[in-house]
Amino acid sequence: MKGLNSGCNQVSFLIVFFLSRARVRAHYREFALFAFTTFTKSLVIV
Repeated sequence: MKGLNSGCNQVSFLIVFFLSRARVRAHYREFALFAFTTFTKSLVIV
């Protein structure tokens, strides 16, 4: 349970971090590319 909780905290932190980064238009493409590759990797892992 403890590991799951820390994992959720890590995910929510990453979401907040990337959302705040995405506000900067200069980083928007980089964010989109990173989100896409991360999503693809998670599908491959599953």
